Amino acid sequence: MDEIRETMRKKQQQVEDLENEEGSQEEIDKLKRELRSLETQHQKARSAYEGSVQAAEDRSMLEEDIRVLEDSQAVDVAEKEKEDAREALKAIKKRKEDLDQRWKF
Repeated sequence: MDEIRETMRKKQQQVEDLENEEGSQEEIDKLKRELRSLETQHQKARSAYEGSVQAAEDRSMLEEDIRVLEDSQAVDVAEKEKEDAREALKAIKKRKEDLDQRWKF
């Protein structure tokens, strides 16, 4: 993009110099056409750059969302395992109580 801008600046200067020197209109028109072409190239390059920047930002946001979801999922799994362990412990205690009751008789 910088190269295009520099070329545009030079072409604009050439146009101004030719106009000040009352150069040929044909040469001035040719330079103006080249300048318009460069402006179009510059706009396309700028749009592509902005698109790539936006894509990078979108990717970063998606990666962060994925990390948050993975963390949330890990917490859910840990809570489920904790609940399962709690239920297993209750079952063991109940079984122990039942066995203790049998031994008393």
